[in-house]
Amino acid sequence: MKISILLMLFSLFSVSTCKQNDEDEIQKTNHSMSIDNELMKTIDKTNATLNNAKMNGDFDYDFAYLMIMHHQMAIDMSKVQIEKGSDQTIVNMAKGIVAAQEIEIREMQEFIKKNIIPVKNNEISNSAVIATEMKSMMSKMHEINLTQNIDKDYVAMMIPHHETAIAMSKMQIKFGTQNDLIQLSKNIVEDQTFEIDEFKKWQSH
Repeated sequence: MKISILLMLFSLFSVSTCKQNDEDEIQKTNHSMSIDNELMKTIDKTNATLNNAKMNGDFDYDFAYLMIMHHQMAIDMSKVQIEKGSDQTIVNMAKGIVAAQEIEIREMQEFIKKNIIPVKNNEISNSAVIATEMKSMMSKMHEINLTQNIDKDYVAMMIPHHETAIAMSKMQIKFGTQNDLIQLSKNIVEDQTFEIDEFKKWQSH
């Protein structure tokens, strides 16, 4: 009799434990999906801004205008990583990205304020090429298979994001005329090439 009661209690405890474990897993999954949705929202936000972008055909101006948008996306993604990420190496990298790119945004905003120029309606220009680079990046990032691990997904997204910044910056170095923006672009190429290497090393561990 006692054995039967014990078995029944054990059975009830096991079912309750399994149910609790299942609920915990669901909560973890929902939390992870929520985090990844936050990352995806940064893409959608930038995509909407990009679709409404009004460039004027002056390459230096348009580069700064688009790169501000590009940097802000990296900052938004990095803030999600800082708040929700668990890998301290990647959290620290995200903090570095926020700090560096906020400074660069301010520099480009100052350039734009000092160089307001009339709309040229120059649709066939190198400006259109860098806009296309950004749109291509959006597509690549949307195609990433999310793992529901914030650290892994942030890194997977930041690599193509950085690659696009490097491609845009190399175009500024080639076609730009403003020395300040050319130097800023060289810094972006150097810094983000290093960060891509660090992200890839982390992925391989």
